[in-house]
Amino acid sequence: MTEATETSMVTFIGLILGILIVALILGPAIVKLVQVHLSSSDFCEDGGKQSWEKLVPILNKLDSKTPRIAEISFVKGECDLVTFSSKQGYSYLLSLEYYSESPQVCLCEIKGEECNTELCYKFEKLNDIEKFSTIDSPSNTFIKLSNQDEILKIEKVVKDQ
Repeated sequence: MTEATETSMVTFIGLILGILIVALILGPAIVKLVQVHLSSSDFCEDGGKQSWEKLVPILNKLDSKTPRIAEISFVKGECDLVTFSSKQGYSYLLSLEYYSESPQVCLCEIKGEECNTELCYKFEKLNDIEKFSTIDSPSNTFIKLSNQDEILKIEKVVKDQ
């Protein structure tokens, strides 16, 4: 073999090894992104996701203390609104990627003792949150949210018919 051929072979082998290394490094991340995209496409699409999108701006405002009270109609569909607080313990198992020391509200598909979720709101300024869930609530539930001395309280509201 000539020196040019050997150099070309070494370059080619180096290129192949580089591609394999990049594939090994990025492969799991790409697979995870595809799985999240595929699974999130229908997560709580039966009403809960739309209510969640309306709820998040309210949670942002309550976290910044303005307003201190808000009320919203929450259509849960097959998903439930559940609060989580490390200070009060967790009513349901939450995957490690969503576990936080900060109080949070999640939209969950409850399966046994597990909260399967893709949507959680972590509070930055509130110190705690009272336990709450819409599990035993009708599909369309009015809820009142209030920031009381750095603690979020969520209550079901009965509307006159």
